[in-house]
Amino acid sequence: MAHPDTLLVFVNPYAAPLDQEGRPTAVYPWDPSHNPGRGWVGARLEARGDAIVPVYDEGPVAIPFLMASNHYRRGIAHGDLIAADAETLRRCGFPDDQFQNPQAVLANARARALAEWKAHHPGEVPAIESAQAVASSPPTPPAAAAAAKPPGDAPPAVQAKPEAPAADAPAPKKAAP
Repeated sequence: MAHPDTLLVFVNPYAAPLDQEGRPTAVYPWDPSHNPGRGWVGARLEARGDAIVPVYDEGPVAIPFLMASNHYRRGIAHGDLIAADAETLRRCGFPDDQFQNPQAVLANARARALAEWKAHHPGEVPAIESAQAVASSPPTPPAAAAAAKPPGDAPPAVQAKPEAPAADAPAPKKAAP
């Protein structure tokens, strides 16, 4: 269960199409109204050879609840962020029955991204399936999200009243069976 003052989320590395080499590319920014220029939730960008690629944190990221703006709610609703527990969804204004196992959500997103990439690159092997990419692939969320801790560069808590969920924010999508 999440600490009462935090949201626990995973970044969804497959929320955007894979790059031309078949690597995940999705990153989600910290809320710019609280942390302008702050970086990415659950990821950082690194130069590798002639490419800049995201490197994903292991485990869920703790976002201080006082910073739980519509920005993060939209990230969950659109699939860019994955709620690590039902309490996070509840705090964001979504019903408990929409919570899904983060491992299953990530596996489904990965399968969809791979299928799309392979449809455009017939006969090629995507980087996330090659032996050298295993070490740099996004981690699979652990079964227990309780071990979440803020990353070393977690944003400071901001004293702001949490916003209500946007009326136009779509409900989180359910994973295909």
